[in-house]
Parts: sequence; structure tokens; C-alpha cells
Amino acid sequence: MPEFWEKLGYVSNPYSTEPLAANQLGADLFVGRARATASILATLGAASEGVQILSGAPGVGKTSFFNVTQYKVETNLASAGPKLLGCCEQLCQVSEQDDLRELSRGVLETLCTNIIAYCLREGHPLPEGIRNLSNWLKNKGTTSYTANVRVGIPGVISVGIGGGQKREYPPVADASFQTLQEVAGLLAQNVVEHLPFDGLLVGLDNMEEYRDLEKLKSLLMTLRDTLFSVPRIWWVLIGQERLYPLISRLDRRVADRIQGAGTEITHLSLRELEQAIERRVLVLSEGRRPQAPLPSSVHQLLYEKTGGQCRATLQYCSQICIAAYTGILEEVETKEIGQKQKTIGDELAKMFLSGQMATDVALSLLRDVVAGRIELLDLSAEETHVLQMLEPVQERTVEELTADVPPTALTTMEEMLRKLCQKQLLDSRLGGDKTYFVLSGEGALARSLDLI
Repeated sequence: MPEFWEKLGYVSNPYSTEPLAANQLGADLFVGRARATASILATLGAASEGVQILSGAPGVGKTSFFNVTQYKVETNLASAGPKLLGCCEQLCQVSEQDDLRELSRGVLETLCTNIIAYCLREGHPLPEGIRNLSNWLKNKGTTSYTANVRVGIPGVISVGIGGGQKREYPPVADASFQTLQEVAGLLAQNVVEHLPFDGLLVGLDNMEEYRDLEKLKSLLMTLRDTLFSVPRIWWVLIGQERLYPLISRLDRRVADRIQGAGTEITHLSLRELEQAIERRVLVLSEGRRPQAPLPSSVHQLLYEKTGGQCRATLQYCSQICIAAYTGILEEVETKEIGQKQKTIGDELAKMFLSGQMATDVALSLLRDVVAGRIELLDLSAEETHVLQMLEPVQERTVEELTADVPPTALTTMEEMLRKLCQKQLLDSRLGGDKTYFVLSGEGALARSLDLI
């Protein structure tokens, strides 16, 4: 239990920006998203396999939403749809740097990891076929594998269930996409036949990592004709906002494999954010705290100044609280004070009077926190000028920002915008053949405080 939050009466940080976990605590802390939940569950209930899109702006809560949804689908807590074994232990991460075959092997390894974790968690015997395939995948190219295979569910080949023809797989490093597709089918078959599920639910996270549209198209076309066609497996592509229109423009053949028009996650409203904070306070204080560490006026100001970005709001709420604690510790350490622990507790009680910090104190700490962060970034005059050209929530392209300068400035501007994204002052997304940039929550807040 983190010491600081324990001193305030919480088992963990009520302003944490970590994605909600795929477990009961995550489900307990989850609020809102009724429309998105209904969209996902309706699509899952309309077919036995397929591909869905889950998209939204950075920090909007896509991973939290998927984690809680897959947990509910796996545990029969969902209001509708099939019971699917999800990636509750580990999501499948994608990267533009991955070789396509290596990525496919990694996805299958992650599937095995999640199946094994479920069996251990629930005390269920691990199906022999899953164990054998997991060992084959882990051998990394040193061992071939022979399986007894037979056709069970139409279009799916099963492994290790006795009878049928012999099938020898090459070392995994030499496995073709067709072999990897077959192995995915074997995993699904074993899950359906030996575990209490109708299939698998697989999330492919960080699709926005693909900046090269040709690489993204190549990835999706390869998966379309291999893993995405395996029965009894649902795939959810998790990535940037408006991902479905982008994929549709890339290649209609990929879009035709997708069920529906995608589920777009939007930022929580201020009311929903307050409800989420209240839920966290109640659950994480185990009912002992009647109010949040910071007043609603601070939540509202941060929400408005960051353009409605909940992650940035929570991040700065957390940093305000930690800044207050840092100040108390610094004062205690510079003095000869006996019973330091008691002194720290007394000072925290004064700072968080009746469990909540005063608004003026919080706002003063906020300015110090943001100013310190901007100072560490060591922005150049050119970078500061670019940030001043952008307004909160307003997306701009490189071409728009360089409309009145020579064409040679395009490359320089794009490089600068990329650096500002790395410094987390800008967010970006692909839209057709252009990249759109917008102030991040941190960038918008710094602008509102006249710090850039």
C-alpha cells in the first residue's frame, strides 16, 4: 500500500491514470460508457467470430474500457453476448517495428499466456493441446511439432484430442502464415471443447503505433487472410480516433471484414468524471472518506483547461497532492524535529483539512507543478512559437501551420511537431494521407496558465 495515500486513508491513488485492470476492482471503478458497451456486446452477439474496431483520442480510456468489457464477457457479468475467454492477463501489443510473422507468433504466445493464466486462476486443468502448442511456440525455432489433428467445428482443426491424421509442424521460426493460422484455430478449438467458453476475445492494442500507412495496410491485409479468418475468435483493434474510416480508405477489403462501423470512445463528461472520482474515493477508501482529496472546483478547472481530457485532469490532481506531500517532507527534513512521523501526519491533516485541500492552495501548487514540468522540457523559442499557434481542441496539419512559409519549411515543421509529441505537449492522429496535431491536455493547461 503506497504510504502517502495510506496516510490520507486510501489503499491506492484515487487519481491514478493507470488503465483499469481486467478484474473485479476494475469493474467496480468503471462508470459510464453505456452506448459503447452496448455497441460492442451487440456485435459480439451477432456472429461467432469477426473483427471490431475500438478507437478514441489518446488518454480517453480505450484500454480501461476494453479491460473491463472483456472481464465482464469472460465472467458472465455482461448483459448480453457470448462468453469469451479474453486477454485479462496480458493484452496483445503491436508495433510498427515488428516483422509481420513475428507479430503473429507473439499474438499466439499471448493467447497461450492468457489461457494458461485462466486455468491457473480458476483451478481448471490445462488442456493437453494448449500445453503442447504453448511449448511449441516457446521453443523459438529449435523443435518441430507433430500433432494429431481432426476437423471438429467447421473450418477449425483441433490438436491433441486423439484420432485423426498426423500433422507435423516445422520449428516455429519457420512456420508459415498458414501454419500460424491453423495453430490459432487449434487454440480456439481446445478452448471451446475443454473450457466453459464459446470462443476467444483478442485485443490488439496500440494500432496508432503504425505511422506508415503502407505498413499498416500490409499488416491488416495479411491478418485479414490469416488470423482474422479463424472461426471462434473475435479480434478487437484498439487505436486512434476515427480508425475505421482510416482503414476503409486504406483498403475496402479489410473494412469488409470488420463488423459494424467501429466503436468510438469519447471523453467522459465532467459529470461522469466526477462520478468516477466519487466511485474511486468510495472504493479505495473502503467507505471511510466522504470526499475527494481535492475539491470539485479544482477537478472542473483542470477538466476545462485541458480540453476535457480526463487522463490529464487525473494526472494533475495526483501531482498536486504529491507536491503538497513533498513540501511537507522538505519542511520536516530541514528542521530538528522529534517524532517526524507524527509531525508529517499532523501537517497532512492541516493541508487536507477534513480530508480535502483548500482550492487556493491546490491552484498555487498546480501552477508550480506545471511551471516545473515546462522548465524541464527546455523548450526552444521555435517550439514555444509553434505551441502558441495552436488552440486547445483545434486540430491543425503541417500544411496549415506552414501556409505562409516556403515549402522547404514543411520538413522542419513536421520534425518539430514530432518532438513536441515526444515531449507530450501535442497529440497526433492520422487522417487519410495527413497527420493532425492538437495540444495535449498538458499543453493546453500550460497555455491556459500562460507558461508557454
